[in-house]
Amino acid sequence: MTDCVVKVLKGHYGEHRLPSGEPAYWELGVAAQRVRTNAYNSQQQVPIDRRQPKEAYLHILDLKEIVEQSENWPHFEAMFNVPLPGERRGSKKYHTAWIAKFNELRNTAAHENALRTYSDDDLEFIDWLRADVAPNIEAELQRR
Repeated sequence: MTDCVVKVLKGHYGEHRLPSGEPAYWELGVAAQRVRTNAYNSQQQVPIDRRQPKEAYLHILDLKEIVEQSENWPHFEAMFNVPLPGERRGSKKYHTAWIAKFNELRNTAAHENALRTYSDDDLEFIDWLRADVAPNIEAELQRR
């Protein structure tokens, strides 16, 4: 997901440096100062010889926020505007609740223990992501 979001931002805003010294896709595409600051702070916690660009330190919910920025949404809508199963398309502007649900499930996997496991509904949701969301994003990226 990070690769997808960054690729779209680079394609739209460009990779040239702004007077701030930051790449345009970062400075213009990531409007929330909190997101930029958290990514920078996380980056600085990594030894310099292993440090990656700031976008490598974005969290899933940061990506959701970036995607939903009004100036970014037109570039992401075709990929990320996916209603949850049972949700009616068009019932709201952003059908991105699946990103938050995906984040919850990713956290379960990252911190799995005997008390924190997947339910049958969770596994069904993961299957839905693989079948309905992932191909949509991949196909849209191929078009770009």
